[in-house]
Formats: sequence, structure tokens, C-alpha cells
Amino acid sequence: MSRRAWIAFGLLQVLGACCYWMWAHVYSVLGPWMWVGSYVFLLPGNILAGWPVTKLLWTSSLSPLQLQIVQVLSGVSANACLWLAAAVLRRRRQRARAQTRANVG
Repeated sequence: MSRRAWIAFGLLQVLGACCYWMWAHVYSVLGPWMWVGSYVFLLPGNILAGWPVTKLLWTSSLSPLQLQIVQVLSGVSANACLWLAAAVLRRRRQRARAQTRANVG
């Protein structure tokens, strides 16, 4: 994946994590929008990793803050894996198209 794509990924994940931890502390009209931003910017990793973390660790001795940290870190990790997989598939598709064009031409 290109450097620009990794920078975009990092910015989206940092923005999503900031919104995730700040939305409950903002008592204005921005609070609900920050929740939506955290949900959208951390998709699909927040769903893929959030459900198992909540189900497996909810009855553990972890505090709610520790559960949030684990959930965000696992969600960002899941997103990184998905972005990397998408980059690999895109590169393979581009190579296959280039090879097809070379064989036709």
C-alpha cells in the first residue's frame, strides 16, 4: 500500500479513536455527531472486534476503561488487516489486468 494510503488510514483511525473517547464528555450538539464519527471512522473493525471483546471480556476483572482500550486497539488492528488485504487484492487485480493487456496487445 502506498504511503499516502497508510497516512489516510492512520488519520481516520486516530480521528475515530478520539471521537470514541470524547463523545460522552461533550455536552453540546457535537456529542452525538462525535459518536457517529467514531462509529463510521472505525468501521468495520469496531464491529468485527468489538463484539467478541465485549462478549469474552465483559465478566472479567477489566474496568470499563480497559475494555474500551482493548476494543479500540483490536478494532484498529482488524481495520489494518482489512486495509492490507484490500491493498493486496487490488495489486493482484492490477497485475492481472496488465498481464491480460500485454497478452492481448
